[in-house]
Amino acid sequence: MLGVGFAPSRTSTTGGLALAALSLLFLSSFGLFRRLAYEGFIALHILLGIVLLAALCVHRPMYRAWAWGGFVIWGFDRIISLGKMGWASRAGKTGKTGKTGAVVEVLGADVVKVTVTTGMKWNPGQHMFLTLPSIALQQHPFTMASLASAASDASPASPASDASAASDTNAAREGGEAVFFIRAHKGFTRHLLSHPGPQRCLIDGPYGIPPALTHYASVTLLAGGTGISFCLALLLGLVRDARRSDSAVGLVHLVWNTRDEDAVAWIKGMIEMEMGGSAGRMEVRVDVHRTRRGVETATPSVVSDKDEQGENDALVSVINVLEGRADVEGTIRRNIASTPNDAGGMAVVVCGPSSLNLETRRAVCAVNTPSAVAKGQPPIHFYSEQFGW
Repeated sequence: MLGVGFAPSRTSTTGGLALAALSLLFLSSFGLFRRLAYEGFIALHILLGIVLLAALCVHRPMYRAWAWGGFVIWGFDRIISLGKMGWASRAGKTGKTGKTGAVVEVLGADVVKVTVTTGMKWNPGQHMFLTLPSIALQQHPFTMASLASAASDASPASPASDASAASDTNAAREGGEAVFFIRAHKGFTRHLLSHPGPQRCLIDGPYGIPPALTHYASVTLLAGGTGISFCLALLLGLVRDARRSDSAVGLVHLVWNTRDEDAVAWIKGMIEMEMGGSAGRMEVRVDVHRTRRGVETATPSVVSDKDEQGENDALVSVINVLEGRADVEGTIRRNIASTPNDAGGMAVVVCGPSSLNLETRRAVCAVNTPSAVAKGQPPIHFYSEQFGW
């Protein structure tokens, strides 16, 4: 407690200010605050960091050199970040005016597709930070659902392909388009819904170390909502590797829980473009589970495939549209049963809400038991990617 006759001084005031700033930095770092107000979290931490260092300079002048060192390091980081953003965005301009680098398209009530033209390369499953100055100056991280273009990866032309479709596909490959599926929550993502069309865009990245999957005998990808961005990118990457004969994967099975009725249309064109009618010797399956409200079937039945896929026979056997949530454990059991026990085992990758991640963890533990492996079942390797902070 403060003694009788205590008189506040500059030293005590700045010390209290520094302590308050440090305490608020700690308290606002909890995940709940980050999820509820991500943009406020970023702005508050920058402001409190500056207040903390400035108060330290006055509170203890002997530590001023260390405080200035913090300012210098932070400033250097910002300069490097801005430089990287400018470099990464150098090819992110389209059209004759060269003023637009992204196209925002509303896909549903709360989902947008952002397509960014860039000359950057990235690996499947990596993410970038996007800044759309007309909406907000803050950076926001999103995972690319598409693959980086590569001239050597051009698929053989299908005899039945439409000329205009082929032209669009080639243009997309040459343009190096990074595709993002973003669900609107609050702040920046909510503002995206009201700003469709071309937008000036700055990017920073890529970042992240996605799992290497090409040595497994089979791969099961489980996605929930916009977690499809991560899983779809891995699927497309495996298809490309299989076409190059750079993969040992014999089966890749993508399972997607989504409440959006038109979700198939989001991914159909991207799979069609990458497969080009063939995925080499690798079998590809895509199950889209439409989890409409009130439907909780654990083992849903097929609603349609040919009707939804139209004329593309190559995709008829690839994409199935089903009603109800996926049976995660049943899917893993079926896929591991068809995996050769003398190969590289099976990888299970999940990306989505925490409930799906937890369900998948439990399912893998239930299937990948020591007794099952001792009896000859191939091992299962689990990878989890969860959007959030």
